[in-house]
Amino acid sequence: MGFFLDPDGDNCFTELANGRNSVFVDQTAFIASILNRLDAGEAKLVAFIRPRRFGKTVTAKMLSTFFSCGRDARALFQRLNIYHLESRIRLLLPAPP
Repeated sequence: MGFFLDPDGDNCFTELANGRNSVFVDQTAFIASILNRLDAGEAKLVAFIRPRRFGKTVTAKMLSTFFSCGRDARALFQRLNIYHLESRIRLLLPAPP
């Protein structure tokens, strides 16, 4: 049985990134790292191996939010590091309505 990530459901990443009363460490540069490895043909699969209680779910939700291209993804990622690191990221995100 697989694990389904619902980008529109309970998303701890968007809550943390939008939250004003929480401490959020921007790890979105990880998305650029994954895209570069996939583009170079270095990897076909990506595994997240981290210790217990070390942010695996938040990382998975971040990737789910980014690749789902939801309607508010651009507004969310514009404030984060990934948007300013690579120009091709802006092309992957949907334009505002």
